[in-house]
Amino acid sequence: MIESKSHLGIADLSTRSGIPVSTIKFYLREGLLPKPIKTSKTRAYYTAIHVKRLKLIKKLRDEENISLKNIKEIINLVELENKDYASKMLTNTEKDKIINNAVSLFIEKGYERTTIADIVSSSGIGRSTFYKNYKNKKELFTDCFKKIFWDITTEGDRLASEGADALTILKKRTLTYFKAYPEWASMMSLLKAAAISDPDEFSEQLKETLLLFVDECNKLLQAGIKQGIFREIDSVPLSVVLMGGVELFCYYYSSIENDADREKLIDNAWEIILKGLSK
Repeated sequence: MIESKSHLGIADLSTRSGIPVSTIKFYLREGLLPKPIKTSKTRAYYTAIHVKRLKLIKKLRDEENISLKNIKEIINLVELENKDYASKMLTNTEKDKIINNAVSLFIEKGYERTTIADIVSSSGIGRSTFYKNYKNKKELFTDCFKKIFWDITTEGDRLASEGADALTILKKRTLTYFKAYPEWASMMSLLKAAAISDPDEFSEQLKETLLLFVDECNKLLQAGIKQGIFREIDSVPLSVVLMGGVELFCYYYSSIENDADREKLIDNAWEIILKGLSK
């Protein structure tokens, strides 16, 4: 077996940590170190975790003058805290639930008036669980936009994996954007208002959020050019124009002509874009 750089023999561990082999073995017997990775009866390997632990023990002993007994108690408390931390990390499904609840609260109450207490109460989690997963409300607010974006783009990504061409994906993405538009538009209004009232805090997030769809549209246009569907063109300004048009299109047909056949409208719109107005 070839030893990787991340797997150390006990001699290498001693060199890396500056602690004698005999002392390392003593720490192992006393339970101050995690057990090594056993590869045979006589062969064991150590990792960066062991190096870090040994350096911590050395620091506590030499600089803080703490006894081994108390060091062991400290290490046990740290490990318990780490296990508790892990137990409070949310699964993707649980995070989605929090994000969906947060979106509803933000739209209903506004960003400023929505509190952490509101979010944890609606999601059925403790405040400590929230802070294990998010630093603050703004970080969750950012995740809300990412979640809506990925929900809109997921179907197109599936089509791409099945070999669909760029135009088919663009049409599907326009439809999913159409369906998500009321929620997306409401959240974007909140973000734009936040960027105006607190530009230092939110202007960069607004820029990044606006670029999400422009960048995605640009990638699809580039793919369409390579596939021979679209002619050679500067795809970045076209992406901006298309996204602006799609937003106005969704606003008009969601607010004014909301009973129209969406798929037919999208097909007609793309036919105009592809063929233009010239005879």
